[in-house]
Amino acid sequence: DFAPVVFNDRLIFASARDTLKPKGKIYPWNKQPYLDLYATRPEEYEYVPEKFLNNIESSFHDATVAFSWDGETVYFTRNYLKNKNKLSANAEGLSNMQIMRGTMARNELVNVESLSFNSEDYSCGHPALSPDGRLLYFTSNMPGGYGESDIYVVQLNNEGDVLSDPMNLGPTINTRGREMFPFVVDDVLYFSSDGHYGLGGLDIFGSVISSKIEYSLPLNMGKPINSNMDDFSFI
Repeated sequence: DFAPVVFNDRLIFASARDTLKPKGKIYPWNKQPYLDLYATRPEEYEYVPEKFLNNIESSFHDATVAFSWDGETVYFTRNYLKNKNKLSANAEGLSNMQIMRGTMARNELVNVESLSFNSEDYSCGHPALSPDGRLLYFTSNMPGGYGESDIYVVQLNNEGDVLSDPMNLGPTINTRGREMFPFVVDDVLYFSSDGHYGLGGLDIFGSVISSKIEYSLPLNMGKPINSNMDDFSFI
């Protein structure tokens, strides 16, 4: 259970908890069911999480969600599919990810589409919006980056359409390792990295955004937030 996001009075998160599907598909990498999105109410401790937007569900991964400020536009990560029941896999047998966008309409998601910068040749995921909704940050292993995965940003218009090519956040943020799970609040970019100096595995860092191309040296958030294990999807 990971990648939380607050939406109205609920907490939306990704989980592989659905083990009761008849003949449900299993993700070969960890032998668990594929990820779906769930909703719970943080103040109600005995509230049983429910599927979030049943019509968003595919047979494979649906995870890491972000909402526009008005709650009408939803961005989320999904596998590339050859068809409804089969993944589109690369030469190594791995299925890349893409960022999808949809519109909320009476508790359903409509007009779902893949963003223009996606490609079956690499993965894009972990979408996060700036507070004004004009910038979309995300993680990708597209060619030309600094390491295993980097953080990129694109500009959006008022309707959420992509206006620019992806821009790598540069070597102050990105390393030879993995940078992922961006989250922006006020003028600070939070993200996880195993390439900057840390306590172990992925650690959470914060960097002050001076401009679209200028970021302060990332600061490790330290204990008790970070541990000697992986720490990620901070909000």
